[in-house]
Amino acid sequence: MSLRTILIAAFILISPTLIAQFDYNSPQTDADKWVDSVFSTLTQAEKVGQLMMIRSFSNKDDIYYMNIEKQITEYKVGGICFFKGDPVSQALLTNKWQQMSKVPMIIGLDAEWGLSMRLKENTILFPKQMTLGAIENDSLIYFMGKAIAEQMRRIGVTMSFSPVVDINNNPNNPVINYRSFGEDRHNVAGKGIMYMNGLQDNKVAAIAKHFPGHGDTDVDSHFDLPVINHSKERLDSLELYPFRQLIDHGVCGVMSSHLYFPALVEDVDRPASVSKQVITSLLRNKMNFNGLTITDGLEMEAIRKFAEAGQIELESLKAGNDIQLLPVDISKAVNTILNAVETGDISQSLIDNACKRILKTKFFLGLNSYKPVSESNIIEDINPLKDYVLRQELYTNAITAVKNDNILPLSLNRNLTTACVMISNDSVQRFERMFRKYSDGDFYYISTSASEKDCKKIVAETKQYDRTIVVISTHSTSSNNRYKISDVVYSAIDELSFNSNSLLCIIANPYLASNITQLDTYNAIVFAYEPENDVLDILPQSLFGAYSISGSLPVTVSNQYKVNSSVIVEAANVLSYPSKEYIKLHYGTFDNVDKAALSGIDVKAYPGCQIFVAHNGNVIYNKSFGALEYGSKIKVNNSTIYDVASITKVAATTISVMKLQKDCIFEVDKPLSEYMPSLRNTDKSCTITRDIMAHQAGFVPFIDFHSKIIKNNTIRKALMSNKVSTRFPTALTNSLFARRGLEFMIIDSIIKCPLSNSRKMVYSDLGFILIGKAIEQIVMQPLDVFVDNNFYIPLGLRRTGFRPYESFNIADIAPTEDDKTFRNNLIEGYVHDPTTALLGGVAGHAGLFSTASDLGVIMQMLIQNGKYGDIDFIDSCIIADFTSAQFPEFDNRRGCGFDKPMLVYEDNGPTCLSAHSSSFGHTGFTGIYAWADPSCNLVYIFVSNRINPDTLNTKLQKMNIRTDIHQLFYDAVNNENRQH
Repeated sequence: MSLRTILIAAFILISPTLIAQFDYNSPQTDADKWVDSVFSTLTQAEKVGQLMMIRSFSNKDDIYYMNIEKQITEYKVGGICFFKGDPVSQALLTNKWQQMSKVPMIIGLDAEWGLSMRLKENTILFPKQMTLGAIENDSLIYFMGKAIAEQMRRIGVTMSFSPVVDINNNPNNPVINYRSFGEDRHNVAGKGIMYMNGLQDNKVAAIAKHFPGHGDTDVDSHFDLPVINHSKERLDSLELYPFRQLIDHGVCGVMSSHLYFPALVEDVDRPASVSKQVITSLLRNKMNFNGLTITDGLEMEAIRKFAEAGQIELESLKAGNDIQLLPVDISKAVNTILNAVETGDISQSLIDNACKRILKTKFFLGLNSYKPVSESNIIEDINPLKDYVLRQELYTNAITAVKNDNILPLSLNRNLTTACVMISNDSVQRFERMFRKYSDGDFYYISTSASEKDCKKIVAETKQYDRTIVVISTHSTSSNNRYKISDVVYSAIDELSFNSNSLLCIIANPYLASNITQLDTYNAIVFAYEPENDVLDILPQSLFGAYSISGSLPVTVSNQYKVNSSVIVEAANVLSYPSKEYIKLHYGTFDNVDKAALSGIDVKAYPGCQIFVAHNGNVIYNKSFGALEYGSKIKVNNSTIYDVASITKVAATTISVMKLQKDCIFEVDKPLSEYMPSLRNTDKSCTITRDIMAHQAGFVPFIDFHSKIIKNNTIRKALMSNKVSTRFPTALTNSLFARRGLEFMIIDSIIKCPLSNSRKMVYSDLGFILIGKAIEQIVMQPLDVFVDNNFYIPLGLRRTGFRPYESFNIADIAPTEDDKTFRNNLIEGYVHDPTTALLGGVAGHAGLFSTASDLGVIMQMLIQNGKYGDIDFIDSCIIADFTSAQFPEFDNRRGCGFDKPMLVYEDNGPTCLSAHSSSFGHTGFTGIYAWADPSCNLVYIFVSNRINPDTLNTKLQKMNIRTDIHQLFYDAVNNENRQH
């Protein structure tokens, strides 16, 4: 089950929201009783102190903290808003200061994208709101709010100054911009409600901001007073809409903005935050909001220009604000308000009502029974694996395609040449690393201020490629500097759009697209919003179809691509590579697998190995261990190529037969002689192909052909040569070549070898050699060419094929036997199987080389009913037939070409105990094991060169290392299924 499915299912089962706890209109309740009891103990000054929420950092010195403590004890402040620091220090300070406070304080934090917005170390950075605005599945926003609330409560925070529900309809907005869900009022409101519910259902007060709307301004209110010149009708229909919706759904508080709205405020240049017409008349009376009203920071220049310290807080209170956030001078603020009551400038009820609303909020937040937070394991507790996985799911769902001219998902076809132009000043190599799991490509890295010479060179060089992928990655969010990309680079971006099959990926603020003149010339356009590591991992996978692309553009970026533009790109049945957090969350650690793999090396069962495992289409394990040889300094990596021996039977020959049967040019229930005329008029003329592939056609296990070449321990010179020539063209090693025509002698010997009349299963290579030759006669091309064109190339397998010495460096290939009887050489890059070697390195039973991950793709294609990357390679009914036990009535467990579990489990059988009867696979003489289980969607590959240096080394089989490791993965999968 995918995380997406789990989250949606969980959302359906969520208990009714707890927003009723924030019902400020309820009749006399326990909340009112507590409020009245506390209120009665407060002096006039202490009531005013409750209206103040002061600033604090958690990374200062003792002198700074003494000043905060003085404000807490002297003025009985109602709350603290924390800024920079670290979560542990903040939690410790909160515990200390709450103990000093007469009434437990509200602890606030700007946490729009989690604790990381202010506390950047050891915290989880969630996506910004514009990224969230692209997500179609709003339930994910709820879960983000929930996760943030849980982390906030863990360190003692009870109020989040989020969500931002400003509608960002001004691309040049310097302060809201990416902090907004976008420019669609319904999208902003819907996601704001989900975010709010996630917070409030988990006892954190949500504060909607910045009322009555900060989205359409090009001035930062931190530095000056913005003016919003919209009519009342426009404000009512657009800017106020999200606030109205959140109020109707029970938002705890609303933060007012330091903006001037001439249509709402009579006094010129009076900010909305200190306007009674905005806070009382509009918000309180007209919009029926009875929750907390709170100012934006009173230290901001936009409000400080309006009045002096003390007077600012008084004007704010008069306007109708309950909480005065970040008073400039708390002493002046409290005294000014007290004096105003004495002089009759304000009524006592104004203070009392505000104070009681604050106290009632504290009750709703559980502060009536305050308990300090635990001071141990804070970092671990605020970094749960599930929240990292949620973050990745959010980024995945946000990726947005707005154009796709049959480019996406990207083809895996390895014959396509690809240029990737990475435009960034940051490290974006993660994108390349993930991209290369699917396809090769030439990567060009240029800075956002590259020279004209460098840009022109790259533009010229990339014109030759079949496809060009341009990736723009920048953290800059400012349109003023064109997102820190030079005009020269923008010009290059425009020119690259004219390349063949051009794809543009913008991992940045989406407004950046407005600077690209030739935007619509690109064949495909994708937005990924934030250049975070998760995105750099997820985006390449989405481009190749591991994940669907389902986001919608949250803002308008050009005349062609307006808000809500979206082109859905469905997933394409390719393997995905989830994060380490996802794997650990669902499966735990695989230390036991590592230990088992290393133990095999320790006892010299093999010098090195690769292990690949996929579950439900997710690669959950892909590691390499050891070296190419014992004592070698060359370590095995996931790209090391191995001789996979009899895996050839399934990964080349059997899948070819299956395809030919799909194409109606081969039928396994017919005699092989129908496709191979040389078998006619022999004892094999009636031998059914299915019988051959199930190893019960009566063939002897093998014929020792190479022994006929050696006479008196000496190779017959008539058959072999140390030099290649037209007479001796077949390479067995780089210094041994077989005589032309030897292949025909081998095939003729197999044809003439008598069959047994027994129906008993006898494993034999000989029948598969004949089937390989029959395939070649049917398709009129060599087996290796056919399987390459029809499977390995379209599957994107770059290290799978026959005769790898022709295409790869020997250092990339694990050596097999140090042959001292036939080839008198260490076999490197040449097939180990002597018969295959004599046949030229290509045969139906052996000769294939591959990696664990490439074999994993083949097995995944089979477990997906023959489909991979939107290509139907084989029909599902054919796979079901071939992978089932063919002749169990004859006590034959074998499938058609595939091995199967024992009909009755045995400890030393071909599989582990948990392998389901529907599972299928094969082993290889060189130390290979490839298995797939459709019952639990598990693919397991173990690749080694256990015969290096000696084929007599049978420790791998005797110790059951491969099947024991297989069982460990079944255990992990079964545990995952129990959890979810």
